[in-house]
Amino acid sequence: MGNLPLVGRTEELDLLLRRWEQATVGEGRVVLLTGEAGIGKSRLVVSLEHRLKKGPRAPLRFLCSPYHRDSPLYPLIRQVEWAANFERDDPPAVKLEKLSCLFEADSADPDIALIADLLSIPRAEHEILGINVHQRRREMIIATILRQFDRLVGRNPLLVVFEDIHWADPTTLDLLDLLIESVERLPMLLVITTRPELQLPWIAHPLVTVQTLNGLHRREAASMIKVLADDRILQEEVIDRIIAHADGIPLFIEELTKSVLDTRLQY
Repeated sequence: MGNLPLVGRTEELDLLLRRWEQATVGEGRVVLLTGEAGIGKSRLVVSLEHRLKKGPRAPLRFLCSPYHRDSPLYPLIRQVEWAANFERDDPPAVKLEKLSCLFEADSADPDIALIADLLSIPRAEHEILGINVHQRRREMIIATILRQFDRLVGRNPLLVVFEDIHWADPTTLDLLDLLIESVERLPMLLVITTRPELQLPWIAHPLVTVQTLNGLHRREAASMIKVLADDRILQEEVIDRIIAHADGIPLFIEELTKSVLDTRLQY
């Protein structure tokens, strides 16, 4: 639905924009978007990013994966590798240089060594002050990541997005706990998306706004179908059947509408 206009989420988008305004004056905020699969959480985040695209800094987006629920800090690792522009054949020295450029620090900086260790870059092992205890290293890496967030927001307000945290590994969830505790003093809007089944310890935190996304009303669903159909006419009874089967879920509305249109093209 990347090219579709946002349908039926005006109030939710307005809420996010209000929270962003609060964040820009140093009153950090957290918004938890919760809803079933296909309800439009990611689409809403994309719309927010589009509205803020003229901001001084691009959003930071961390994507959790169902295939890496046991990989500590997987969303952070993937984002750093992408931001640093790692290539598959980059030797360790090149990766370290790219990390240094990304974080604007000398390669000898202990924080760079810790991040390199997190990314499994060879040669980083001996640069971490001889600390080999797993729990201690984990704490140091998390502390390093939090310092980098501080560094980033020290310049301009920042939008940070963690998507699909129902798939997050335990260490990423621990990092989120600490980030939420510190967000009040940061010019940051932290947007988190999840499915409803995940129980979170910070859901009642005073800085956290929980926004549940429900299915689209019939009028909104019909509007979306007509946008998808473009200049092709669908009978009202066909629209009614699509709405009834999709149960207000935008992703299902899109898939069913495209299926109907594709079937018609075959005849």
